[in-house]
Parts: sequence; C-alpha cells; structure tokens
Amino acid sequence: MKLQITTLAVPAVLACSLLMPSLSASAQSVPARLANQQRRINQGIRGGELTRRETGTLERRDNSIRRAEFRDRMEDRRTGGVLTARQDARLDHRLNNTSRAIYRLKHNARVAG
Repeated sequence: MKLQITTLAVPAVLACSLLMPSLSASAQSVPARLANQQRRINQGIRGGELTRRETGTLERRDNSIRRAEFRDRMEDRRTGGVLTARQDARLDHRLNNTSRAIYRLKHNARVAG
C-alpha cells in the first residue's frame, strides 16, 4: 500500500516544522555541551587524530569553561544560580570556539604517535 501525500499535507507539515523550536547547540545546557565535547575529544584520542599536546589544549579550554560557569552561577546569589543572558551568551561563544577547535585539530595533518 502506497502512502498518498495530498497537496494540503505538505504545507501543513512544513508549517509545523518551522514552528517547532529546533534543539540547536545554544539550546543545550552548558554541562551537556561540555559532555558532548569531551566525547568528541575522547574519540579523537582513540582514533589517533589528536596528539597529546592538542588533547591537553582542548582539555584546558573545557576546564576553563567549567570554572567560568561555576563562577558565574555562584557570583550573584540573587539569581539563585541562574545564568544571566549575557553570561549564557559568553559561555555559548566560548563553547562554539572550542567546538570549532576540536574539529580543526581532529582534521589537521598531525597524527598521534
């Protein structure tokens, strides 16, 4: 049995997909993004795509982001540990930069020995 798509169904599906919020990188929590980046680093280590020095650099960047998030959450007790929009944007920017660095370092010509 073949499924027939009517001409009315296509615009309805398209409209629903546009209205539903997509789970982009910025919609994820900082700990979830850090965990994902750690997974990617570990894959690079296992695959020999990251050298020891590259791994150390990426680990330091991730740890710096973790400390910044902790400091931001503890800094202002009035917000109850909730990040302000500015703090969230700053952390998101740093996470994006680190994510790009992971990709670049995994795809450069250096191979772990």
